[in-house]
Amino acid sequence: MVQCNKEAVEHKGEIPPVQNACLAVGLSAAKLLTESGLNVVLLEANDRVGGRTFTVRNKQVKYVDLGGAYVGPTQNRLLRLSKELGIETYKVNEVEHLIHHVKGKSYPFKGPFPPMWNPLAYLDYNNLWRTMDEMGKEIPNEAPWKAPHAEEWDKMTMQDFIDKICWTKEKKSPLILVAVEQIDFYSNLFRIAEYPTCGCHELELDSGMNAVSSAMASYLYFFPCCIPAAKLPEQTIGQAAKSFATLFVNVDVTSEPHEVSALWFLWYVKQCGGTTRIFSTSNGGQERKFVGGSGQISEKIMERLGARVRLRKPVVRIDQSGDSVIVETLDRELYEGKYVISAIPPALCLKIHFNPPLPPMRNQLINRIPMGSVIKCIVYYKETFWRKKGYCGTMIIEDEDAAIGLTLDDTKPDGSFPAIIGFILARKCRRLTGLTKEERKMRLCELYAKVLGSEEALHPVHYEEKNWCEDQYSGGCYTAYFPPGIMTQYGRIIRQPVGRIYFAGTETATEWSGYMEGAVQAGERAAREILFAMRKIPDSEIWKPEPESVAKSPAAATEVTHRVQLSRHSSPGAEGRCVRSLCDDAGNTLTTAGRSCGAKAVCNLLLSAMDPVPAHHTWQPHQYLLKSGRLDSCCPTSQRTTTLTPASDSNLAADKPTKKRESALKQVAAVSHINGQKLNQSFKYPGQDWTPESDHLIDRHKDEGS
Repeated sequence: MVQCNKEAVEHKGEIPPVQNACLAVGLSAAKLLTESGLNVVLLEANDRVGGRTFTVRNKQVKYVDLGGAYVGPTQNRLLRLSKELGIETYKVNEVEHLIHHVKGKSYPFKGPFPPMWNPLAYLDYNNLWRTMDEMGKEIPNEAPWKAPHAEEWDKMTMQDFIDKICWTKEKKSPLILVAVEQIDFYSNLFRIAEYPTCGCHELELDSGMNAVSSAMASYLYFFPCCIPAAKLPEQTIGQAAKSFATLFVNVDVTSEPHEVSALWFLWYVKQCGGTTRIFSTSNGGQERKFVGGSGQISEKIMERLGARVRLRKPVVRIDQSGDSVIVETLDRELYEGKYVISAIPPALCLKIHFNPPLPPMRNQLINRIPMGSVIKCIVYYKETFWRKKGYCGTMIIEDEDAAIGLTLDDTKPDGSFPAIIGFILARKCRRLTGLTKEERKMRLCELYAKVLGSEEALHPVHYEEKNWCEDQYSGGCYTAYFPPGIMTQYGRIIRQPVGRIYFAGTETATEWSGYMEGAVQAGERAAREILFAMRKIPDSEIWKPEPESVAKSPAAATEVTHRVQLSRHSSPGAEGRCVRSLCDDAGNTLTTAGRSCGAKAVCNLLLSAMDPVPAHHTWQPHQYLLKSGRLDSCCPTSQRTTTLTPASDSNLAADKPTKKRESALKQVAAVSHINGQKLNQSFKYPGQDWTPESDHLIDRHKDEGS
């Protein structure tokens, strides 16, 4: 807690009246008020400053951030503050491949999101991210409760949202294909795992079993109602997308999809820049860390405030029944001022007695928004063995039995103190919080050995962790979350002053709420509210836009647009044979597929289904062709190629998928009924733009700033 006044007052027993005093809470607020000519006394409950940032220093780690650590493009206030304080940043390593671990297998990839080798899953993922970003555009940063569909979305949990958007057993898109299982390895009959919407190809065996048959024994054919395959994953397409969507929620807000309001989560993602930026390392929220640790920011502000900072002073009472505000700490010290700013998590206000009592809506609010759950774990090794294997250290792990959902490389920028940082999130955090520190370390090492395929992961040299659930002055991390129905009823209360008490904290921010950037914005806004109340600034200066920081420029943000057309060049013949081609706008054939579709099926490539494919997907649909009744893959085109190259056998090359992935691709095809009409599709990828004038892919480097 911060106390600022013209004549800083501290005494026990009777309190004489104090003239022209003000009280505030939070380091960024205290800094701004001090710079505005006010004396500040900072009352900090802990034995350190920083709140939900926490930098530990020892000889085993040099320094390590056990709390908030990351900064990236558009977090301009934090970057401006770090530049002012002389704190440098460095990029988190993402040079080598990332790993997506799912169903017990590890798959390397590049980009912010793992690629979807199943084309239908690809469509489902694309639809999910695009829908989230499009809905987010309707939500005002400063007032999400004013969104046109606020009431409807706030009644939904994110689990409801995911179930509604993703293709699941309960709700199918017309494009969904039914997963089936081969009855016998040598048989052409396949057991139906999900009932199709149409009955073509469906058989009833003597045993009463429902089944479908393939059109020809020598080829695999794909119908709108079924996907024949020898071995299919247990998850349906919709369940695959749901699984990753659950992890996405866990990682972003350390909570479960069924716990959070869809309105609140969509707002949260939107005010952090969208689905790609919030989840990304490069050009995203996790792009950089601070050399020496993020705790330096708070420590350097504390140095500037000097004796005004009082540690180990948890506040237990705030009394504003008189002409001034009286604050009492746990050790019975009393402070008096004209105003107060509280920057603690909303739920921790329950530890403070207020006189007069808080208004009913404020009192209800702090009882209804709990904190997220996370244990931050850092495992140290002798060397960065994962880099030698071609991995950067980022692991996205979809496994219910795995303790960790996400890891990042935490090695120092000079290559010293090799480490992997992992996050035990939400339900897994609550499940594993009863284990000892040593037991959690062993769980992590065994997991990393499995995911990285290396015995070296079993031999750490040091381990650090911080269980934020047990921190009594935070109550959890990263941030408070809004359950269904709370945002529309109570959201507008979050920043409203109560008499002479003003509220800051990252939860009250309108940009990068939940991050250090949000904490800085909120503290400075609350400080300016007090300056306005004291008639030192006009109300137009309370909310000040932050100019783009140029202290550290991240890699240029680029994207490419491939504009393609899906056309049907000929109608099915008497034998049901059809040829379909994927062309660019100039008419050049990019892919060709030609085989009998079978009975009632009228098939087209999945390209017609979604527009656009978001930039965070890496594999390009026009590089896959249906050949000999199978979905084969072409070598992914370089993100720096200058021309669209037609797909052909000669394109099959070095970084094509593994045999198992090729097998999976052969099991799936996408179906849409377009009645022979030509469809325009726009696909976006990192790296270049397609221009119809040149029919080329041109590099575009757009500096996002830092």
